[in-house]
Amino acid sequence: MIIKPKYSIDNPPDVFEKRVFIGGNYQSGATIQDIADIVEDCEYQPIIPWEFGITPGIERHSSKKIQQILKQCRYAILEVSTTVGHFPEMDDAERFSTICMCLLDDHIEVITGNPISPEVANHSVFAYSKPYHKVDILQYEVRKFLEIQTGMRAYIDTNIISRIRDGRCSAGELEAIAGITEHKELLFTSNKTQRELQQYQNPSGMVQLRAIYNLFINIPEQNLVKLFPAVFDGVSFNEATFGGSAPREDPLFSGLKEVFDVDDAEHIFQAVKNGMDFFVTLDKSTILDRANEMKDKLTEMGVRLRFVLPTELVEEIKNTFGRE
Repeated sequence: MIIKPKYSIDNPPDVFEKRVFIGGNYQSGATIQDIADIVEDCEYQPIIPWEFGITPGIERHSSKKIQQILKQCRYAILEVSTTVGHFPEMDDAERFSTICMCLLDDHIEVITGNPISPEVANHSVFAYSKPYHKVDILQYEVRKFLEIQTGMRAYIDTNIISRIRDGRCSAGELEAIAGITEHKELLFTSNKTQRELQQYQNPSGMVQLRAIYNLFINIPEQNLVKLFPAVFDGVSFNEATFGGSAPREDPLFSGLKEVFDVDDAEHIFQAVKNGMDFFVTLDKSTILDRANEMKDKLTEMGVRLRFVLPTELVEEIKNTFGRE
């Protein structure tokens, strides 16, 4: 059967930040359509392969075409109910740092007599997975996933992870961190954090740090340096490359370094560029206090982050969702 495309692969509808790829187990076509209806009702743009004329699993090269589409989406919702193997979209979502939710029919073990595939259960993007078996539960989980994308995304500073490992947290701080990690879908960090953790010397401690790091969603790393055209009132010719442009530090990063230490500025830069709402840290003197003192300057720079302790984020979560 030939499916007439509704959209072009090279020109998907809406903007990147609004696109939600929906896929995974295409044998559950009705469920995928249910998800698409909920996504659209939440005022996001559902992106489904067959609306691009693709027949997943049947058409040759369908996986490459799906990969092209998924790369152009900020979010992905994958139906991953299977007892064998896993879905290529899980690998693609990980590679493209797509914000991903996995949905699993929790009756699959009862129906098949077999447990969920270990390849699915152990995959990194399965960290944020939700069970369902009825449409109303499906609706709740999809709506919650999309609603939290606006206003509640939190960037986790390296010291949150390192202090858990080293036991340098108070009982109250540990309780708060435990509370926020109940909402892994809200929590993000970057490769900058990973690089800092890799400097840890103890091998067994490194394993523990990596396990904690993997609890959080990794955001795409943004360049600290931008290319500017070599024009008379911009970059002088002796700075320009042969191609007619010269690398210059991003003005936001330059401004952040005037307020924070370089490493902290890089974390904050990544958080701002990826649209985070909170910056969660235990660093009071060099981050929280400075952010409070320089609030007006940060606002002028376009920094809308709220700098908070884990205990403060827990309260925000309670106020939003009614519980930790």
